[in-house]
Amino acid sequence: MKKMNKILALVLVAVLLIGAVGCTGGNTSKPAESSKAAESSKPAESSKPAEQSQAEASTPETPGESWEGKDPVKLTYFYDKSISTSDFDKWWGKDEVSKYIMENTNVDIEWMMAPDNDHTKLQIVIASTELPDVITAERNLALMRDLVDNDMVWAINELEKTAAPDFIARNVPDHVVLQLRINFDSMNVYCLPCQWYSKEAISDPTLIKAFNGVAVIQQIYEELGSPDTKTLDGFLDLLRQVKAKYPDMIPAQASRNAGTDADGNVRMIFKIFNMFDLASRYDVTADGKYIKYFESEKFLDLLKFVNTLYNEQLMDPAELTDTSETMQAKLFNGMIFANLNQDSDNIDWFSDELQKVHPEWNWVMIDAPSAYEDKGVHYSSDGIGGGVGDSLNHFIIKNPNAERALQLMDFIFQDQTQFYISRGMEDAWESYDEATGVAVLKEEVDKAEDAIKKGQYGVGAYWLWRNAEVTARHKKIGASEYQTFSLDHNAQYYKDYSFFSGAEQYPSDSNEQKIYAQVKEYYQTAVIDIIMADPSAVESKYQELLNKLQEIGQGTLDAWIDNYFQNKADIIAKYSEGLDLSYMQ
Repeated sequence: MKKMNKILALVLVAVLLIGAVGCTGGNTSKPAESSKAAESSKPAESSKPAEQSQAEASTPETPGESWEGKDPVKLTYFYDKSISTSDFDKWWGKDEVSKYIMENTNVDIEWMMAPDNDHTKLQIVIASTELPDVITAERNLALMRDLVDNDMVWAINELEKTAAPDFIARNVPDHVVLQLRINFDSMNVYCLPCQWYSKEAISDPTLIKAFNGVAVIQQIYEELGSPDTKTLDGFLDLLRQVKAKYPDMIPAQASRNAGTDADGNVRMIFKIFNMFDLASRYDVTADGKYIKYFESEKFLDLLKFVNTLYNEQLMDPAELTDTSETMQAKLFNGMIFANLNQDSDNIDWFSDELQKVHPEWNWVMIDAPSAYEDKGVHYSSDGIGGGVGDSLNHFIIKNPNAERALQLMDFIFQDQTQFYISRGMEDAWESYDEATGVAVLKEEVDKAEDAIKKGQYGVGAYWLWRNAEVTARHKKIGASEYQTFSLDHNAQYYKDYSFFSGAEQYPSDSNEQKIYAQVKEYYQTAVIDIIMADPSAVESKYQELLNKLQEIGQGTLDAWIDNYFQNKADIIAKYSEGLDLSYMQ
């Protein structure tokens, strides 16, 4: 009861102050008929007797089959993101992939979906004291760190002992274990990753690891002479030409989604960090001191750029408040010329939608601009987070169904299940190549609307559980020449930024965390004011921002950040105990 009271008190503080701070698998394998997962696909009634003891149910005969022979159970599962393609609750139990998972694990799921990206519903769920069995949320989120600190979340290395022996060794690559240990300043692993890469993928130079870049409508780009866009000036000149020739078109939009990042930045800021050599979110001064991006002169350059877009009407001011659905619709309807942060594997999808309105148009990637191209600093992107993947992670709550939750993950993380999550079941395939492990989808499945592709066949529907490596190996299968070109083109931008993760993991009840919350509260409003200011006032307002942040206590955070990076080698050594990281060299 004391723990829960403390959580409630922390939540009340979080509602007022705290916003956001800031999944494993083995190798990709062909879905062989003889694999353990295939053998376990027999009907539930042929599994172990339901009347077996709880002790027997908790200790599998074979570690890799921890999901077998269990009584039916329904898990509650909270997903703390609002994304237009996150319709797990809509498809679950209807498509072939979720049916396969349910039949083999005897687990059903009651989904709880967030209506927005400001964690409001998560705060309410925690305050209700009735926590769901699993929460998928950003691992750096203060609310989740509170739950960990107050012993409400299972350490996977402890839970696995009875639920799924050797789960981590079997499923979670060592580079992921390292990052999760560092994130929570503990030898424990408190969550499981989303969108991860295996150790084999990390060392595979042929696998595309960068997808982000700038996409434009090809026909308009060529009509304007296909100008050089490697420099910021060249790119701005292109946008101005578009505005002059197509006055009803919006020259640029940041991305297809809405929402802010962990610091409170709108997407028109954080989605273009790559253009300003700030993809790491930190910078290094001439004397070797590590600083947060907003204290770098590069960030002032970024603000001037966005301010120019705003004042010259090269962006839609409504982007600052638009919903994800509205932003995506603008791209689909041909209202936007340039998408400043697009994934190269989305080209065919977005072109298909665009051609419903403008049959003669299509999207294509161009040279992504760098503000410092003349200094030899190019656009860069880490599409795989150093192999750890997305900041979203799965937390298993200390509820009665915790063991079943981990056993569900044990099944989901198997190679064959991962293959099905990415490519659907066999009835979705036109062909399958055993030598390469590549499944080509039927054209009517590949080109189908989500209601069919995801809702019936389950292809890509459950990407929150997806080993991104499996999907990456299929990116070019059935892709158009435009998408294939875009994939190859953006691959050049890869740069490993994993060193820069974990710097701002402040203890939930620390002075640093309180300062961070206050900094964010002020900062997220101040940057909007700079974007909308008269160009002549940008520098003075930026200086006001820096002065106010120091007044709030940013200097204390600066010291923490610099100390962390100066000692990162020692931190890595500390949390690498028992891990083999030779493949990361």
